[in-house]
Amino acid sequence: MSDVGLYGKIDAQYEKYLINHGNIPERWLLEQTILTGPSRRGILKLLPIQAGAQILDIGTGFGALAFDIAATLPVTVTAVDADPAVLHVANALYQQMGSEQCFLASSQLSLIQGDAYQLPFPDATFDFVLARFVYQHLQNPRRATDELARVLKPEGHVCVMDVDDQWTLTYPEDNGALAKLRMAVGRLQSLQEGDRFVGRKLANYLYDAGLSVVGSVIYPEAQFTTRPQTDPGMALTFRRFQELRQSVLDHGLMCAEEFDGCLEEVRTGTSGPSFHASGLMVVLGRKLARSSEVPL
Repeated sequence: MSDVGLYGKIDAQYEKYLINHGNIPERWLLEQTILTGPSRRGILKLLPIQAGAQILDIGTGFGALAFDIAATLPVTVTAVDADPAVLHVANALYQQMGSEQCFLASSQLSLIQGDAYQLPFPDATFDFVLARFVYQHLQNPRRATDELARVLKPEGHVCVMDVDDQWTLTYPEDNGALAKLRMAVGRLQSLQEGDRFVGRKLANYLYDAGLSVVGSVIYPEAQFTTRPQTDPGMALTFRRFQELRQSVLDHGLMCAEEFDGCLEEVRTGTSGPSFHASGLMVVLGRKLARSSEVPL
């Protein structure tokens, strides 16, 4: 079966799980997994992952990247996340997908609870380490990068991918209800010691951890929407705002009346047609074969 066919089988299992389970932690994130599949899989095709490699996926969440790898490459994947509730869902999805033969017979996958700051593995365990949409949530990214480098084998590769909100543009200018909600959510993440501008810093984090930066690219995405209220991406954004409402109010970032008014404006789509573009920062690094080598 082609990769496209395998990915279709995986996405069908996500949708089946969503239909059969109403109470899912961070449900919007699982829905986003389906919408972002094409870009995630497009980047995966570009990575120098060799057959038989030991792969580590840090901050796996619901396992999206790990599942894609196990479905298309004959490797061993270890997927780690700190949230036991999310890992419970990921394990259920893994069992469900396995029963539908979504993975290569020559691949292996395990899901493990673990902390990015103290990974439960010996030094030099993995050939390739991945961290997708993880760094924006880290309170101490340099410490996490040192730990990532520790478990990487000499000459092994690491790929980190994340957002940078300065590489986002909207037309007409996003200065209404949607902008207010996005600003409030961004400030909420900052208060929780996250970083929505981390994309520009990724290469430096790898270099400072003693890794050689092999390359950096910006993976673009763009969309024109004539009816925002019927757009799947906007519907997902709306549900995410709903889930974060109480946290935004608790931190005093918006009052209930303002938040609910903005949310209703987004729901009804009164802003009209719009164009949106953003860039995902992707940085590839390599661990030096000898400590005497100088990072490039």
